[in-house]
Amino acid sequence: MPGLNDLQNVTLNGNLVGAYDPLFRVAGLDQPVSLSELLIYILSNLGPAGGDTFVTEASLDGDTLTITRNDASTVQVDLSALSTDNDDFVADAALQGNNLVLTLDSGGTVSVDLSALSGGGGGGLLQYQATGVNGAVDNGCFVTATLAGATYERTGGAGQNTEGILTVPAGGILQGVAVHFSAGQAPGNTFYLNVDYDETGKAVNGSENTVMPVLGTVMTKPAGFTDGSPATNFVHAGTPLQIGIAQVDDNGSRVRVRYKFTN
Repeated sequence: MPGLNDLQNVTLNGNLVGAYDPLFRVAGLDQPVSLSELLIYILSNLGPAGGDTFVTEASLDGDTLTITRNDASTVQVDLSALSTDNDDFVADAALQGNNLVLTLDSGGTVSVDLSALSGGGGGGLLQYQATGVNGAVDNGCFVTATLAGATYERTGGAGQNTEGILTVPAGGILQGVAVHFSAGQAPGNTFYLNVDYDETGKAVNGSENTVMPVLGTVMTKPAGFTDGSPATNFVHAGTPLQIGIAQVDDNGSRVRVRYKFTN
């Protein structure tokens, strides 16, 4: 006998109890299902927790609830039978933060928490500290990403002069790099953060004049920050700035973005 999870789409043919404690008849099933079973079915088809698939939109068109994922795929639920026998039906559906909110024509609402589905791939990004390889992450420099599994491997240097490779899992975003100055360091100490693109392919998408390359950062100028060579100049204090690289040749060009920090 088929169950709810065997169906590709759900069509409700009627409900047996009141709108606030309902059982639903589903096309293709002999036994009715409860509201909790129906919601579990919806959640299980929204995408895997911890992956890169997450809900971007929920809309109601007539009696059809359409839930859209970031990969453009959709899950549809026919809600037309919710109004059967008790004149109570879904009037609106909206995504509010991490909650899917269904509003009945009577003013009552049903809210479903979707936060577990973000997995760090979309809204409400989680931060994961990069795991040190061959030793802990350097003291004073902390790197975080939006997916678990980021690693930092030291390849040279010691103390304040260190070189290493930061690896972020596919689909992840480098969320932050924090440089901490200790209280015992005299004013005037300087640190440089060098970010290299060192692949064998072209460092830009498309032509060599592409404005938005593979390597780029988005940042905000901190209060009291002083620009200076060779640091990149900020043109708008307090405004996020996209740093791009153009006019880069083929054949494994090495590109470096350098930032200077002085306490």
